[in-house]
Amino acid sequence: MGGVKKENLIDKKYTLSMYKNLDSKAKDKDYIIVSNNKKVLDKFDNTISVDGEFIDVLNMTKKLIESGHKIISYPLAASIRMIYSPVRSILISSKTDLIDDLSIETIDKGIEKYKITMGQREVDMKNISDYELIDCDLILSAIQENVFIKNII
Repeated sequence: MGGVKKENLIDKKYTLSMYKNLDSKAKDKDYIIVSNNKKVLDKFDNTISVDGEFIDVLNMTKKLIESGHKIISYPLAASIRMIYSPVRSILISSKTDLIDDLSIETIDKGIEKYKITMGQREVDMKNISDYELIDCDLILSAIQENVFIKNII
């Protein structure tokens, strides 16, 4: 059958090479990582260190968004169990000249959902090393997705 050959934008070889070529000490100035996770802060150069808990990372991210950054990764993890984590890393853009209303709405809703979900619950400090590892993997995945998307757009 004739017709137009469709290109598969998500080529496995291309995707794998993107992951392999991403330096573990990423220096991409298109993004910044806001984090209180020592594993993330040690692994990446372009970070903003937050002294505090998950909620403090959310609040710092909000301040940065209000100053002109855009949110790249969703502020809450997909798993409810990760809400109990004492650590969190969020990917944001480098500073822009504009305030992004969608980013402000996203972080505000994230903060609200976090507070509702946590209620009177305590953060799970007992498993902090596991949470740090998972959070580090999640932020690396967010960076890889961001780089991949920028290369196919």
